[in-house]
Amino acid sequence: MANNLKRLRKEQGLTVTELARRLSISQANLTKIENAQIGLKPDLAQKIATILNVSPLALEPQKTPKQPNGLTELEILNPEVLNLPAHTTLPVFKQLSIQTCFLYIIPDDTMAPTLLKHDLVILDTSCQTLQENGLYLINNHGSNELVRLQRLKESCIKVIFDNKNYESSDIIASELIIKAKALQTIKTRDLS
Repeated sequence: MANNLKRLRKEQGLTVTELARRLSISQANLTKIENAQIGLKPDLAQKIATILNVSPLALEPQKTPKQPNGLTELEILNPEVLNLPAHTTLPVFKQLSIQTCFLYIIPDDTMAPTLLKHDLVILDTSCQTLQENGLYLINNHGSNELVRLQRLKESCIKVIFDNKNYESSDIIASELIIKAKALQTIKTRDLS
């Protein structure tokens, strides 16, 4: 839990001293927790998560994808779409060297006929800017949506749904919140 706690603390602009004071623990013990020299107990994890305004799960270390026999285990970002438990992983036949790849399950018909409900998308969460036109996971009013983005001009981006029943829109680039870039799609109908 060390790496994420330290990273999250720094992102919040808190010093070790300040967070330790707010937790009513010694700075030395907090440093040991951040460096994984001592374990983080669930009750303290909950207190830290409350102070940092994150889920206690955010404090857990990010799992490195396993790559035996050409398979990579990727965590599903939205397992609730299929009523799966949090931290569910699926193997994919692709060697991925980056640790920021996740699977996303298409939850609806917004990208049909290109992608159907329950198709899978391999996402790279390290890419949070529009690098080129393509498929991206964006945060739209608090919910994640997979959309096609097309740069119209420097300050304007078109948000496109492949399903013609959903209206495309233009958005000011500075208002767009990109969560990840799609690397590859996996059509579940091709798996059966």
